[in-house]
Amino acid sequence: MDGHQGKTTQSSSLPLHILLFYNSLFSLVYWVLMGFIISTKLLYKLKDRTEVYIVSSFFLYTVGDVMRLPFALWGNQKEQVPALAASLLMSLFPTIPALVYLTFFQEKVFPFEFIGGCVHFCFIVLEIPLVWSALRKNANVQLARFVRLTLEDPNERDGHLD
Repeated sequence: MDGHQGKTTQSSSLPLHILLFYNSLFSLVYWVLMGFIISTKLLYKLKDRTEVYIVSSFFLYTVGDVMRLPFALWGNQKEQVPALAASLLMSLFPTIPALVYLTFFQEKVFPFEFIGGCVHFCFIVLEIPLVWSALRKNANVQLARFVRLTLEDPNERDGHLD
């Protein structure tokens, strides 16, 4: 008799976890340096509402990244489909548009804004298919577990499950 009967293999993604780890380290450095750059930009009066756009984009980026990374790390490690789905949605809505504005559509761009934004954007673009793959794999594993638990045992004759 096999000692692993009834146990399933782990369905979390190691490449995703490694990428998320390095992305979280880079994200911390990016956030600190962008905070200094944006505060420097706010010292100089930019025209019209550019200051509001920069600050609101940075705020949206911060909220998106602070929610996206822990959801992705926890969802991948604990094989939680809702957390992975939340991470994917947080990547697509607030984080990517805010990052695109901060990287490409500002009036005046410091060199780190462009380089750091491109690197961070590459991290997110590489993560999206990995999160999607882990999400699908975990959903299929959980569906298989549910189906296995709800199937009636053919050896039982009284027709109820315990």
